[in-house]
Amino acid sequence: VITVTPHSDHPTGMSTGFRESSEHAQDIATLTAYLEQQGYERIFLVGNSRGTLSATSLGTRLKDHHVKGVILTSSLEYDNFLRWLPLEQLHLPVLMLHHREDACRVSSFEEAERTRASLSATTSVDFTEVNGGAYPRSAPCDNLSAHGFFGMEEKVTQIISDWIGGRSVPGRIE
Repeated sequence: VITVTPHSDHPTGMSTGFRESSEHAQDIATLTAYLEQQGYERIFLVGNSRGTLSATSLGTRLKDHHVKGVILTSSLEYDNFLRWLPLEQLHLPVLMLHHREDACRVSSFEEAERTRASLSATTSVDFTEVNGGAYPRSAPCDNLSAHGFFGMEEKVTQIISDWIGGRSVPGRIE
């Protein structure tokens, strides 16, 4: 697992514009080239919450045959964020996981279903609805809530691992 953090020339974080930019795509292309040199042959782009904008945008831009798929968890709204991307250019398989009770104001379950429907027009999409978990201990858009799959982390991680390993994933977990 490689975690990409904001670059030193973006001290306030990665803006929406940067996440959709050719600069971001070039940075990640450089990283994937480095990973390939280290012997990694299967690379997956994973985005959680605002990171789904990065992963989806990168999936439309990167043409590296080592990139095998895109994983979106707690996706941003389709209408306000993802519909502006050239989703018809995303041909990598996609795994989406979204909690039915996600109360984050920019990450509703219904919007995740809209993203799935849009992506399904050009690529294969596996979608797992997550239910249950622990009582929230944070704000709705933070990790210790349904948005972060609080109390369901092990099951969500197992689904991601199974999907990367080529195994089928359930449409719903509790």
